[in-house]
Amino acid sequence: MIAERLEPDKILFGLKGNFSEAIDRLCRQSAVPDLAARLHAKEADSDNNRYSYIGNGIAVPHVRMDNLEGPELILGLSSEGISFGNHTINVVLLLATPADQPPQHLQLLQRVGTLLPAIRDELLAQRDARRVLQVIARAEQQAALPTYLNLTQEQISFELQTDLTNGLASDEAHNRLSRYGANALQRSGSDPWRLKLLRNLFSFFAILLWIAALLCFVPGVDLPQLGIAILTVVLINGLFAFLQEYKSDRALEMLQQLISQRCQVIRDGKAQETDAQDPEEACLVYTVAWRSADRCDDQRHARVGI
Repeated sequence: MIAERLEPDKILFGLKGNFSEAIDRLCRQSAVPDLAARLHAKEADSDNNRYSYIGNGIAVPHVRMDNLEGPELILGLSSEGISFGNHTINVVLLLATPADQPPQHLQLLQRVGTLLPAIRDELLAQRDARRVLQVIARAEQQAALPTYLNLTQEQISFELQTDLTNGLASDEAHNRLSRYGANALQRSGSDPWRLKLLRNLFSFFAILLWIAALLCFVPGVDLPQLGIAILTVVLINGLFAFLQEYKSDRALEMLQQLISQRCQVIRDGKAQETDAQDPEEACLVYTVAWRSADRCDDQRHARVGI
């Protein structure tokens, strides 16, 4: 997940100075506009700085941005260390994710928060970007088993910009709806039945049989009975395949109708049920599992309506 998205030219060595200077140097490796400005704007937020530092000399400054096609990761390493408040940072992983993909944002935070502390010393010992990628890829393979998000309730609330107790205000929910769209599965356009029928009657192997049947009527071959038999097989097989495809499409439509179209949300401090696809009341509900900071075997769940 991390090694796939991290490019060799976005791995920097020998970071120096303070945290702000390190951010500027890392952002110069990115083509994302205003990335440095967005990160510097968050430096004044004490919660953001608290959640950016994950301990053991590792910081993960992160931001969610609109109109971002995919996650942007830039890694900086500093053997000497750079100052970050009362901490000294040796590993900085800059993370920017699309604003309309909160689950991916939380998943990446979970992965880097679990992975980087385990390979910190090995990363600092490297002097080649490709070797760094190999270390990360190997660690990800070894840690491929499912894990719970090591995020606290407060951090989940902060990252999703919501309130676990009072939820969102109705105005904010409508703003996010207009910004990100309804929480509905988008159905792909279905081909008309005529096209489906023709596709089954004139597939690659069906065309070969059509040619073979026509050759049976060529003078000199004179096998009309065989030609008729082949044409009959092609028509029956095509119709049967068409009916099977039609029944599958109908079964899928019925299954989608069985999926619950209602969800539980918190609006203005009150729990309520709303239509997930209503253009005025749609919502996004995330179920997040995490580990408690003091008890790793304590599994909890939070439902955050946004």
